[in-house]
Amino acid sequence: MERMLLIGLLALGLNLVITRVLMALLHRIKAQQVIREQGPESHLAKSGTLTMGGLGFALAAPLALVVSGAAPGRDAWFVIAMATACCALGLADDLAKFIWKKSEGVKARYRFVLQLVLGGVAAWYVMQYTAQPTMLRMPFGMGDLNLAWAFVPFILFVFSGTLNSVNFTDGLDGLLGGCTVIVAAAFVAFLAYTGNDAAPQIIPVLVAVVGALGGFLWFNAHPASVFMGDTGSLYLGGLLAAVAIVARAELFLAAAGLLFAAEALSVIIQVAWFRATGKRVFLMAPIHHHFEKAGWPETRVVARFWIFTAACCAAALWVFVR
Repeated sequence: MERMLLIGLLALGLNLVITRVLMALLHRIKAQQVIREQGPESHLAKSGTLTMGGLGFALAAPLALVVSGAAPGRDAWFVIAMATACCALGLADDLAKFIWKKSEGVKARYRFVLQLVLGGVAAWYVMQYTAQPTMLRMPFGMGDLNLAWAFVPFILFVFSGTLNSVNFTDGLDGLLGGCTVIVAAAFVAFLAYTGNDAAPQIIPVLVAVVGALGGFLWFNAHPASVFMGDTGSLYLGGLLAAVAIVARAELFLAAAGLLFAAEALSVIIQVAWFRATGKRVFLMAPIHHHFEKAGWPETRVVARFWIFTAACCAAALWVFVR
């Protein structure tokens, strides 16, 4: 317990320092967020806010593990490597937008192919280093389900789906950072109480990320001084996906991270319905913008989405820790 507290506090302190230095660099290169005119009117005031702040916690979390002497094993470093690879994809996307002035960033088809490649790497790792790689933990004490031939497609879906769902959730000050802290804490409880084989290695990583996100939220709380950008949102999506896949807890992530799925689903429904009928289901998608358009202040949306995420995590723990 003392080691976990040390890791979390180190990550928090390191990211406070790293993000402060990073913000000065971002200001120098004018890495500023461009706000879409068709978005909520209140967001126009955010134009010019620094972005790519996710680099801070992407650096602080592994650094805290090294400094603390935690020395996590192969599973932990694999999770960090997968998250870092996704961070690099997000960084390339942000740089294309803000440095090279490409409005769409990295083309969608290239992002999708890279996501599938990374998902394939995750599937390979589990098959290589897990005793029963195709077994999926089921809720309500129902035991494990053998995915057999469906294992690889399932992993590709989980990895790509998580990456994009988490990315869609990043849109309000403190929203994604706070929700990820809650889901990561729930994962710590899940791994600790179920005696998962990967728990001793992955728990320190999650604790470091929670601490580092605490440092980021210091600057990202409303009104935000810096956004995480795709650099940060893809890092967090990759981390949660990798943790779930290595721990064979994909369904737990689906339940605990139900908000992420709802954000992605709102975009899919909006686009599909508009193409079919020319009308919109939501005032704006992702769904957090719908509530803003409906008149909720940004801080109310964030607080209530945090509460919803905490409730989902509590339900997931009740369902899976039996």
